[in-house]
Amino acid sequence: MHDLRGKRIIIGGGATGIGAALAARLTGCGAHVVVGDINSAGLDALMSDLEGSEAAVPVVFDLADDASIDRLVQRCVDQFGGVDGLAIAGADLSPTTADADRPVLDMDSRVWEHVFRVNTIGHARLMKAAMPHLINAGGGTIAVVTSGAAFMGSTSWPAYASSKAALGALVRSVALTYGKFGVRCNGVNPGRIVKEGDYEVPINALDRVGRPDDAARVLAFLLSEESGWITGQIISANGGSSFRE
Repeated sequence: MHDLRGKRIIIGGGATGIGAALAARLTGCGAHVVVGDINSAGLDALMSDLEGSEAAVPVVFDLADDASIDRLVQRCVDQFGGVDGLAIAGADLSPTTADADRPVLDMDSRVWEHVFRVNTIGHARLMKAAMPHLINAGGGTIAVVTSGAAFMGSTSWPAYASSKAALGALVRSVALTYGKFGVRCNGVNPGRIVKEGDYEVPINALDRVGRPDDAARVLAFLLSEESGWITGQIISANGGSSFRE
């Protein structure tokens, strides 16, 4: 496992799925973690799974709310004295939003605005809140979860696909702008991830479904010093469900 002892890392969207797997992996690597999510019950369950680890602190927050984003970052500063890393795994994948995300001719502009507010603008806002602390720490790392839909498009969820494509451009822009301060920024395209206990027919070169920890391992690598020469990249760790140069 990666040596992250003493690193102070914020996870935005960490109550379930990839974010929860990352929280478990980071605390296991010795990091101090502040886990933010809109799902308070999910946060409670995660803290129970982590057996009350003092290295993990839950915070209820909303990627669509600037004030709660600021509170999330400030909690890490108050609790652990600063910020060394930021991971963002949050996105609105609720049934209501997924059902409203339809082909362009059929979609209300309010759906576009909401999806981008969470999946792109919320990410940028969280990066903005954390950036001064990353710079003050002498540099740090940002790692976000994107999607293969950003490259391939989607007939079912065009707003989601578009927001994730915009997130890729944000990753590259942040990497270019803040690299001189020692801040790296990367993303992971995990492909289709299936929670433990759920079944799905795999459609990839490895002929198995992806699990949350498959993505969490790559995110942990990007948050560690072992990835110190990598920035501005979207890494497709998706079992070979798509291939890109």
